[in-house]
Amino acid sequence: MLARFVVAAGLAASLASCKRAPRKPAAAAAPTRATTAPAVNDAGPLAPIRDAAPDAAQLSFEQAQLADDVAIQVRQPAPGSFTLPKSLHTRFMKDHLFHGAALGDVAFISIPGLDKKGLRLHLGPSTILASLGLEDGDVILKINGRFVDHEPHPEAAFLRILLKLDDGEVDLDVIRGPLVVPCCASPQRVHLSLKLLQT
Repeated sequence: MLARFVVAAGLAASLASCKRAPRKPAAAAAPTRATTAPAVNDAGPLAPIRDAAPDAAQLSFEQAQLADDVAIQVRQPAPGSFTLPKSLHTRFMKDHLFHGAALGDVAFISIPGLDKKGLRLHLGPSTILASLGLEDGDVILKINGRFVDHEPHPEAAFLRILLKLDDGEVDLDVIRGPLVVPCCASPQRVHLSLKLLQT
C-alpha cells in the first residue's frame, strides 16, 4: 500500500513540475530544417517568382496536348542529345504555322567578338522547345553547321529548325548565358542534337 502511495505521489509531483516548467519563447526554439512544401497564405499558394513566365492558358487544346505529348515522349539518351517520335513531328507539321505560333519568337542580335549574328530565342507558352533542351534567352548561332545570319528573316531560320527535322536530325550550336564575359573567357557554347525516331 505504501509503495502504491509513493508511486502515485511521485507521478503527481512529476506532472506538477511539467505544468510549472516555463515554456521557451518561440524565438529561442531550435532552428528547424526547411521543408520543400510550398508556402501558403490565406489566399492560396504564392504566385510564381517569374512574372514574365509564358502563360500556358494562351494555348489552344491542340497546342497544349501536343506540348504535353512531347514532354512525355521526348528522351535524352546523352547530355545535349534528344530524341522524339516521328509521329509527334508529323502532328506538328500538319499545321506548323498554328503550332509554331505558340513556340515563341526570335530576333537577330549581334554577338560581341564575332562578326556574326545570332537568333535570340524568347520561349512562348508552348513547352515544346524547352522539352527539346532550349532555354529562354538562348542565342542560336548555327543550324546544321550553317550560321543563321545567312537567313534574310529570323523567322525563316527559326522554322528551318523544325523543317530540317524532316531529314531526321538537326544540330544546333547555341550560346547560353551572358554574351559579354570577363577577359580570357568565352561565352558558354552548347551543342544540341534533335533526332526523330521512326515510330
